[in-house]
Amino acid sequence: MSWLTALKLIPWRDVVENAPAVLRTARKLWDKQPAGPSLEQEVAALREEARRAAAVIESLAEQNTRLVQAVEILRVRTRLLMYGLGVAYAGLLAVVAFLIA
Repeated sequence: MSWLTALKLIPWRDVVENAPAVLRTARKLWDKQPAGPSLEQEVAALREEARRAAAVIESLAEQNTRLVQAVEILRVRTRLLMYGLGVAYAGLLAVVAFLIA
């Protein structure tokens, strides 16, 4: 279907007759929208909220980094403790073997 055919199918008389009603409805919808300064305040509030959320995320990331570092330190300490316990156990076995013999 060509554009010309499509334009011929539109009931232009109805469109023209209903144009004032459409305009009134559009103006009512527009009047229901918040005023300009209100929108600016909402945008400013959203920006502030986004800034606070970014600060919280940054804080959580820093805490996560410190937590990972602490876990790594505990892992190394646990490994050293296990080696120390192994050496102590071997020494105890050596003393018991010496006393039995």
